Amino acid sequence: MKQKSRKRNVKSIGIILLAIAGLLPLGRIYEQLCRDADYKRYPPVGEMVEIDGCSMHLWADGTGTATVVFRAGYQIPSGYIDFYPLYSEIVKYTRVAVYDKPGYGWSETTEAARDIDHITEEIHSLLEQSGEKHLFVAHSIASLEAIRFAQRYGDEVRGIMLIDGANPGMYASMELLPSETFAYQRVRLSI
Repeated sequence: MKQKSRKRNVKSIGIILLAIAGLLPLGRIYEQLCRDADYKRYPPVGEMVEIDGCSMHLWADGTGTATVVFRAGYQIPSGYIDFYPLYSEIVKYTRVAVYDKPGYGWSETTEAARDIDHITEEIHSLLEQSGEKHLFVAHSIASLEAIRFAQRYGDEVRGIMLIDGANPGMYASMELLPSETFAYQRVRLSI
């Protein structure tokens, strides 16, 4: 009797696992179809710039000799939306640009390294290809990217403004998600 009950339980568990395994690909297909529909319904408002095999979204407007570049912080889905109250006023006086980091907003995901030096190289390539000059406005953890950018490309940076800025010591003990281990501890405040 126990043997039949055990076989029935194993068989039931097997059926449940097969059902789940069958639903996972359907869920992925559904997610991709919805993502494609959203992309058609809400196309990028700026330009898509190819950086290391990844299309990054950059929106820029206004006129001026320097560009105020906005960079959203940790897990902020879209700097374009988040910074709207700020840049909608600043664009009246100078040029502004807002970009989405890989995997956020309209930017594609990337397999490229997510360490601070590679991130600043991506930002440099993005701004260089789009012809923007740099006055950074960085939020939260993005302040570390702005600081590192200024360390590496100081002759191209006109200034940095931090909103709720971070420093490397704050992140030394912070537990980041495995996909977000940025190695920010390497940034030194030497500027």
